[in-house]
Amino acid sequence: MSYPPLKPGDIIGIAATASPFDREKFEKGLAQLQAWGFSTYHRPDIFTQNRYLAGNEERRLQELE
Repeated sequence: MSYPPLKPGDIIGIAATASPFDREKFEKGLAQLQAWGFSTYHRPDIFTQNRYLAGNEERRLQELE
C-alpha cells in the first residue's frame, strides 16, 4: 500500500513509546517541522517518565492506539 507524500498543512503526530528524550531537542525538531509548513500534535504528557521509559505502560499503549 502506498500513501501520498506529506504536504504543507498536514499534521504530523509525535509519539514517545519507548525511552524519554531531551525536551530542548524535541522543541527544535517541532520548530523545524513547523518551519517546513507542517502542523504537529503530541500528547500533553509526552515528557512523562517512569524510570527508564517514556511513561507507564498505559500511557504508552494509549499513544499507540
